[in-house]
Amino acid sequence: MHIVFMVLFVSTIIVGGYIYLCSNFPEIKTTFGDYIVGVLSLLVMVLMGWNIYTVIDLKELKNDFNSIKYSNSREINYIHNKADYNQAITYLSISSSYATIISSDSLVNSKYEMLVYGASALKILSNLKCVDESNKCVGIILSAVKATPENKLSLLEYKNIRDMLLEIPDIKRIKGLYELITIIEDEIRKESVGK
Repeated sequence: MHIVFMVLFVSTIIVGGYIYLCSNFPEIKTTFGDYIVGVLSLLVMVLMGWNIYTVIDLKELKNDFNSIKYSNSREINYIHNKADYNQAITYLSISSSYATIISSDSLVNSKYEMLVYGASALKILSNLKCVDESNKCVGIILSAVKATPENKLSLLEYKNIRDMLLEIPDIKRIKGLYELITIIEDEIRKESVGK
């Protein structure tokens, strides 16, 4: 509605200016028909402008753009979350492999790698709120740690693993995670006393 009043206001000023110029410059021979042609040409100009304005509806274009933008951001977030989930499952698989290796052999380096990959998988899965997968991951890590108490890590390695596990949000929600952190902190205390 505001635009209609603006168009009428501008067209009134133009028509008034046209009439003023024609009446103040009498040497230009004008007739009543000239006034009618001028007013009609202005009306045609206003109608064509209004037609162009309605064809190019900027609000609708903006709404369409925003809906496409929102849809794309949702798809990108889905793809990102799916990639993170797949990465976590890969880390979990690697951690499980190392757990199998250290259960049969006494490889200290493999135990550290298993804990690093397991903690990485736990962190990603907990951020994605995948509780079941997180519980399975903790179960695998706990069983491997309990099965190999003779494989001791260095103090720095234990601290690195503990710090990674403490970065996991909502520790109490994941079954066994608190127990795993307690076992690692006990090993840190033992290593600190031993030095």
